[in-house]
Amino acid sequence: MLAYLRANSGGIVIVVSGTPPAAVGSGLRTARRRISAIHHPEQPDEAFPSFVGEAVEINGGWSLSLDMADAEAYDGILEALRDVVVTALEEAGVDEAVVGFPSGSIIEADATEPTASAAAPATRPVEMPADFPLPPRVRMTGDLVLEGRGFKEFMVDLPSEDLVEFYSAALEAAGYAVTGLETEPESDFFKARYFFDFNGHGLFGWLMVTIWPFQTPMLGYAALRIDTWQEP
Repeated sequence: MLAYLRANSGGIVIVVSGTPPAAVGSGLRTARRRISAIHHPEQPDEAFPSFVGEAVEINGGWSLSLDMADAEAYDGILEALRDVVVTALEEAGVDEAVVGFPSGSIIEADATEPTASAAAPATRPVEMPADFPLPPRVRMTGDLVLEGRGFKEFMVDLPSEDLVEFYSAALEAAGYAVTGLETEPESDFFKARYFFDFNGHGLFGWLMVTIWPFQTPMLGYAALRIDTWQEP
């Protein structure tokens, strides 16, 4: 989410699906007022956002649009935005929610040149192979190079309880060795989460499958993140 905010600070759209829906709307209206009160570090008397729209009900949830251009240049501003939204939803009595962004949003790598003092990463990012196995009906939502890794994010639109079984078989069939599989207990924000470590074809990888507690048209049934890198 922070990577999306950094890449789109001048035209942010926050999408929330959750229950009860009325509480989500109430929480976003509260968040709107609090976001408008986030001040600019260099101009304490002025609000940082130049625009914060009304909370709008959409198919499958609610959305909130705003403009906080260049917020990524200041420490803590986008983190404060994220925390305002989460806290407002909790205070509104939202039982469970997924906070995200519109499908099809592409998160691009930061083009800023690294400083001379920046330490070289311990790993080197590599592109995910074009023939890497993907489950049916996925759509890319993120494409980023970060901290010595290249990673891509997808939404999975096809409901299935077999994503772990799919990758357990598909990675091996594609010539990758699965070197680790871990699970994370169910939480308020996801039904299940699985982590695969794999390597093969000259690269190392890490794959995370997150199954949402419910399906929405915009956020899909599950999220998929695939990191790929090479060791120096």
